[in-house]
Amino acid sequence: MTTIIDIDRFNLNAVQAGTKSSFSLRYTGPGTTISTLPVNVIKSTEPGPTLLIIAAVHGDEYEGVETIIRLFLALQPTDIRGALVLVPIAYMLSYDGVSRTTPEDGCNLAREFPGDPNGTITQRLAWHIQEKLIRHADFLLDLHSGGTNYAVPELVGYYHNDDDEVGRRSRAAAEAFGMEVVWGTRRQSPPAVQYRQLQSSAFHGCIPNASAADAFARRRRNTTVMAPTV
Repeated sequence: MTTIIDIDRFNLNAVQAGTKSSFSLRYTGPGTTISTLPVNVIKSTEPGPTLLIIAAVHGDEYEGVETIIRLFLALQPTDIRGALVLVPIAYMLSYDGVSRTTPEDGCNLAREFPGDPNGTITQRLAWHIQEKLIRHADFLLDLHSGGTNYAVPELVGYYHNDDDEVGRRSRAAAEAFGMEVVWGTRRQSPPAVQYRQLQSSAFHGCIPNASAADAFARRRRNTTVMAPTV
């Protein structure tokens, strides 16, 4: 059973322990457009970290969607500690449009973080995801693939900075995937540009991050992982 509520009323910390729950979170744009954000939560009775996994930030990337669906069907609260928060389709509007950008405002959700509660519908969604989900997570995996236009190699990447705890944990997260290619990149974009990206938004919130890719079916899946310092 799916609980349908306005996204402003959703409280991740209020989800009951020992349950599997599905939510459809409604939000609106500046006009009459209404969309939903599907969120599935598996919460253990044992204390532990909160892992957030997001897919379909770009609407033409499907591998992560299937991965999340399989995870939710396979796992029970007794299989984990803490909580597993799963977002199979981050942006329903671009998913319906089979596009990396949104037909309603032409925005790329991955470039709009941390969002704006009074902005376009994409900017509002980014703000909701940041405030309602990312802010409460101990670790984030952002699943990507090549979509309909790109081929993505098998790799794991991260923002490289061994001078602080965030950077060191980012590297450790990347190396934990065990892939042959580990790609460390330094943040060279202007801060105003970086901060509009999902990964950089989390980085500025003290969330270590990395990204990985793996073959799935006959296409590629790119995965971004993040975890805040404690």
